[in-house]
Amino acid sequence: MVYIDLNELQRTNKLTSQGFVEPSEFNLDEFGINLKCPLGIKLEVSHSGKTDFLLQGIVETRLEQKCRKCLKPVETTLSTNLDLLFRSKDSLKEEDEIEEELQFDWKQGHLDLMGHLSQEIILHAPAFVECHDSCQGLCAGCGNNLNHSVCECPEPPVDPRWDVLLNH
Repeated sequence: MVYIDLNELQRTNKLTSQGFVEPSEFNLDEFGINLKCPLGIKLEVSHSGKTDFLLQGIVETRLEQKCRKCLKPVETTLSTNLDLLFRSKDSLKEEDEIEEELQFDWKQGHLDLMGHLSQEIILHAPAFVECHDSCQGLCAGCGNNLNHSVCECPEPPVDPRWDVLLNH
Protein backbone atom coordinates (compact mmCIF):
# COMPACT_ATOMS: atom_id res chain seq x y z
CA MET A 1 0.00 0.00 0.00
CA VAL A 2 1.19 3.47 -0.87
CA TYR A 3 -0.60 6.39 0.68
CA ILE A 4 -0.15 10.04 1.54
CA ASP A 5 -0.67 11.05 5.15
CA LEU A 6 -2.71 14.21 4.65
CA ASN A 7 -2.36 15.26 8.30
CA GLU A 8 1.43 15.08 8.05
CA LEU A 9 1.33 17.02 4.77
CA GLN A 10 -0.68 19.80 6.42
CA ARG A 11 1.89 20.04 9.23
CA THR A 12 5.05 19.95 7.09
CA ASN A 13 3.91 21.31 3.68
CA LYS A 14 6.18 18.76 1.97
CA LEU A 15 6.63 14.98 2.08
CA THR A 16 9.15 12.72 0.37
CA SER A 17 9.06 8.97 0.13
CA GLN A 18 10.81 6.20 -1.70
CA GLY A 19 10.51 2.46 -1.66
CA PHE A 20 9.14 -0.54 -3.49
CA VAL A 21 5.69 -1.98 -4.10
CA GLU A 22 5.46 -5.73 -4.65
CA PRO A 23 3.98 -6.96 -7.96
CA SER A 24 1.29 -8.86 -6.04
CA GLU A 25 -0.21 -5.49 -5.02
CA PHE A 26 -1.22 -4.83 -8.65
CA ASN A 27 -3.85 -6.60 -10.72
CA LEU A 28 -3.14 -5.63 -14.33
CA ASP A 29 -3.87 -8.99 -15.98
CA GLU A 30 -6.86 -7.65 -17.89
CA PHE A 31 -4.51 -5.18 -19.58
CA GLY A 32 -1.97 -7.88 -20.51
CA ILE A 33 0.65 -6.44 -18.14
CA ASN A 34 2.60 -8.30 -15.45
CA LEU A 35 5.22 -6.72 -13.22
CA LYS A 36 8.39 -8.82 -13.19
CA CYS A 37 9.95 -7.04 -10.21
CA PRO A 38 8.85 -4.62 -7.48
CA LEU A 39 7.79 -1.15 -8.60
CA GLY A 40 10.41 1.36 -7.50
CA ILE A 41 8.94 4.70 -6.47
CA LYS A 42 10.39 8.07 -5.49
CA LEU A 43 7.73 10.61 -4.57
CA GLU A 44 7.62 14.21 -3.45
CA VAL A 45 4.36 15.78 -2.35
CA SER A 46 4.05 19.53 -1.80
CA HIS A 47 1.32 22.10 -1.37
CA SER A 48 0.07 23.85 -4.47
CA GLY A 49 -1.94 26.77 -3.25
CA LYS A 50 -3.77 26.72 0.07
CA THR A 51 -5.82 23.55 -0.31
CA ASP A 52 -4.38 21.52 -3.20
CA PHE A 53 -1.19 19.51 -3.52
CA LEU A 54 1.16 18.35 -6.24
CA LEU A 55 2.58 14.85 -6.38
CA GLN A 56 5.76 14.47 -8.42
CA GLY A 57 8.01 11.48 -8.73
CA ILE A 58 9.43 8.60 -10.69
CA VAL A 59 8.22 5.01 -11.01
CA GLU A 60 10.37 2.23 -12.47
CA THR A 61 9.92 -1.50 -13.01
CA ARG A 62 10.23 -4.35 -15.51
CA LEU A 63 7.06 -5.42 -17.31
CA GLU A 64 6.12 -8.61 -19.10
CA GLN A 65 3.70 -8.36 -22.01
CA LYS A 66 2.89 -10.63 -24.93
CA CYS A 67 4.36 -10.14 -28.40
CA ARG A 68 1.58 -8.79 -30.58
CA LYS A 69 2.44 -11.20 -33.39
CA CYS A 70 3.37 -14.54 -31.78
CA LEU A 71 2.18 -14.09 -28.17
CA LYS A 72 5.61 -14.94 -26.73
CA PRO A 73 6.28 -13.19 -23.37
CA VAL A 74 8.45 -10.08 -23.80
CA GLU A 75 10.10 -8.06 -21.02
CA THR A 76 10.27 -4.27 -21.25
CA THR A 77 11.46 -1.53 -18.91
CA LEU A 78 9.09 1.11 -17.60
CA SER A 79 10.44 4.37 -16.23
CA THR A 80 8.13 7.34 -16.09
CA ASN A 81 7.70 10.64 -14.30
CA LEU A 82 4.61 11.42 -12.26
CA ASP A 83 3.02 14.86 -12.14
CA LEU A 84 -0.42 14.77 -10.52
CA LEU A 85 -2.30 17.74 -9.13
CA PHE A 86 -4.82 16.77 -6.45
CA ARG A 87 -7.62 19.23 -5.79
CA SER A 88 -9.39 19.48 -2.46
CA LYS A 89 -13.14 18.99 -2.75
CA ASP A 90 -13.50 22.14 -0.64
CA SER A 91 -11.67 24.26 -3.23
CA LEU A 92 -13.66 23.10 -6.26
CA LYS A 93 -16.34 25.24 -7.81
CA GLU A 94 -19.28 23.82 -9.74
CA GLU A 95 -17.82 24.90 -13.08
CA ASP A 96 -14.48 23.17 -12.40
CA GLU A 97 -14.11 20.05 -14.48
CA ILE A 98 -11.75 17.62 -12.80
CA GLU A 99 -11.47 13.88 -12.78
CA GLU A 100 -13.05 12.45 -9.67
CA GLU A 101 -9.91 10.40 -8.98
CA LEU A 102 -7.83 13.57 -8.53
CA GLN A 103 -10.12 14.98 -5.85
CA PHE A 104 -9.54 14.39 -2.18
CA ASP A 105 -10.95 15.31 1.19
CA TRP A 106 -8.59 16.55 3.93
CA LYS A 107 -10.92 14.97 6.54
CA GLN A 108 -10.06 11.45 5.34
CA GLY A 109 -6.58 11.71 6.84
CA HIS A 110 -4.85 9.80 4.04
CA LEU A 111 -5.01 9.26 0.29
CA ASP A 112 -4.39 5.82 -1.22
CA LEU A 113 -2.16 6.06 -4.32
CA MET A 114 -2.38 2.44 -5.54
CA GLY A 115 -5.09 3.22 -8.10
CA HIS A 116 -3.08 6.16 -9.43
CA LEU A 117 0.09 4.05 -9.68
CA SER A 118 -1.81 1.31 -11.54
CA GLN A 119 -3.22 3.89 -13.93
CA GLU A 120 0.24 5.32 -14.62
CA ILE A 121 1.61 1.85 -15.39
CA ILE A 122 -1.25 1.17 -17.81
CA LEU A 123 -0.87 4.56 -19.53
CA HIS A 124 2.91 4.34 -19.94
CA ALA A 125 3.34 0.65 -20.76
CA PRO A 126 4.04 0.08 -24.46
CA ALA A 127 0.79 -0.47 -26.35
CA PHE A 128 2.35 -3.07 -28.66
CA VAL A 129 5.49 -5.11 -28.10
CA GLU A 130 7.26 -7.51 -30.44
CA CYS A 131 9.72 -10.22 -29.46
CA HIS A 132 11.99 -9.12 -32.33
CA ASP A 133 11.74 -7.00 -35.48
CA SER A 134 11.47 -9.96 -37.84
CA CYS A 135 8.79 -11.84 -35.88
CA GLN A 136 6.63 -13.81 -38.32
CA GLY A 137 3.72 -14.26 -35.91
CA LEU A 138 1.19 -17.07 -35.91
CA CYS A 139 -0.43 -18.76 -38.89
CA ALA A 140 -4.01 -17.54 -39.21
CA GLY A 141 -5.10 -20.99 -40.36
CA CYS A 142 -3.52 -23.47 -37.94
CA GLY A 143 -1.99 -21.27 -35.23
CA ASN A 144 1.62 -22.49 -35.69
CA ASN A 145 4.35 -20.11 -34.59
CA LEU A 146 5.93 -19.19 -37.93
CA ASN A 147 9.21 -18.30 -36.18
CA HIS A 148 9.72 -21.98 -35.29
CA SER A 149 8.10 -23.96 -38.09
CA VAL A 150 6.87 -23.61 -41.64
CA CYS A 151 3.15 -23.85 -42.10
CA GLU A 152 1.65 -25.90 -44.93
CA CYS A 153 -1.79 -24.36 -44.80
CA PRO A 154 -3.19 -23.48 -48.24
CA GLU A 155 -3.17 -19.81 -49.16
CA PRO A 156 -6.53 -18.26 -48.43
CA PRO A 157 -8.53 -17.57 -51.58
CA VAL A 158 -8.28 -14.03 -52.90
CA ASP A 159 -11.50 -12.08 -52.75
CA PRO A 160 -12.65 -11.76 -56.40
CA ARG A 161 -13.35 -8.07 -55.89
CA TRP A 162 -9.56 -7.54 -55.83
CA ASP A 163 -8.95 -9.31 -59.19
CA VAL A 164 -8.98 -5.99 -61.04
CA LEU A 165 -6.01 -4.82 -58.99
CA LEU A 166 -4.09 -8.09 -59.44
CA ASN A 167 -4.10 -7.73 -63.23
CA HIS A 168 -2.54 -4.26 -63.26
